[in-house]
Amino acid sequence: MLKKVAQLEAENINPENHLLEKQLPEIHSKADETLNTAKALKEEFADAKNKFIKDNKLDEVMSEA
Repeated sequence: MLKKVAQLEAENINPENHLLEKQLPEIHSKADETLNTAKALKEEFADAKNKFIKDNKLDEVMSEA
């Protein structure tokens, strides 16, 4: 997706299409927000998984195998 956005930006340099000029910063912002949300979700899930493993003593079972 970001590759397509960069391509649109490059194509916008010559024709000076102001429609793209207004919309592209918002697209970048939303993409960055989505990436940050995905990273946070990944961390939260890892924490929840590790807590579950610890609470159920599964780490002991896994190390015995």
